[in-house]
Amino acid sequence: MLVHDLPTDPQTDMDIVYLRDDTEKDLVGSDPHQESIHTVHQGVKRVGQKRCFPWHVSNQLVVLMGKISSKDWRLSPDIFVHTTAGPEPLTSFNVAAHGVPEFVIEVASQSSREYDLELKRRMYGRVGVHEYLVYDPTSEYLGTQVRAWRATPRDFAPWMPETNGRWHSRVLDLSFRPEGLLLRVFDCDGSLVPTFDEQERRIAELEAKLRSLTP
Repeated sequence: MLVHDLPTDPQTDMDIVYLRDDTEKDLVGSDPHQESIHTVHQGVKRVGQKRCFPWHVSNQLVVLMGKISSKDWRLSPDIFVHTTAGPEPLTSFNVAAHGVPEFVIEVASQSSREYDLELKRRMYGRVGVHEYLVYDPTSEYLGTQVRAWRATPRDFAPWMPETNGRWHSRVLDLSFRPEGLLLRVFDCDGSLVPTFDEQERRIAELEAKLRSLTP
């Protein structure tokens, strides 16, 4: 069991008191919530496969974070990426075996927004997550669609968009930008990454076009 060496200060001590595992209520969301998770998951996974990188990209998989003071913390991030754990399917992700995922996205809901923005953000920064993004499809809970943070030598600091309106991940070398209700993934060359569903539709359309041209 991994035991995290956390700083000793009043805020950390208070956060540990209120730290809890993710619940089923945290994971069940609206159609835009679930579609956002699905779109990001497929987009990031496609990039990892295209680059032949050993990424583990999961959505709502149980993460066994290890011992936080006297508590064993189990959570299920909406999206997480570990850059070296490999793509093999897992029933849970054990941080003691693989290390802390470097990249995490949570999609805000009415039940989880305060926890995602405050306590969970602080704990992610303390345990070693490098980049953390909270997405709100409708801006109903955040007042905006994206709020994000990344690790710096000093602290877990706000992560701001670039001039093109995209949040560029240094960990993954790809970018994210809201389009409508969805958070879309852009590759390092700036191209939009299609989901598997979109790619299959494009292939089907091309095949139909070819059939229509065949005598």
